[in-house]
Amino acid sequence: MAIPSGSGSEVIKHLHYEGVDNSTWRDLIGTQGSGTVSNHIYTIVSIIIGERAGSGSKLCRLRIVDSDGSSNEFMLYDGLSLPADGMYVINERFSVTGNKRLQFRGNSTSSDFNVYCTYIDQDWS
Repeated sequence: MAIPSGSGSEVIKHLHYEGVDNSTWRDLIGTQGSGTVSNHIYTIVSIIIGERAGSGSKLCRLRIVDSDGSSNEFMLYDGLSLPADGMYVINERFSVTGNKRLQFRGNSTSSDFNVYCTYIDQDWS
């Protein structure tokens, strides 16, 4: 991660997933093998999670992990419970940089979540 020393850009972006279950981690920020883009700072503005199975409360997980997806795991939410058709909003600000990935997945059988993430992408390349 370079220290900003010149011009750059700052853009607000979003992404969303529908139907996230407990079978695989979904990348909100960063990618397999490389993590975040070099010389970028990603500041999370909010994450909105909606339970859509409608058949009782379900658990979900949110973590920051190295780009390989298996080491240096930091669990932000582990076993966050949402009631049937419930919603949860995470609006604490935090940043993801370097070789890190921000990931989400369900943690219950028959999990079914919608996830909407808003973030600021600062590009210093």
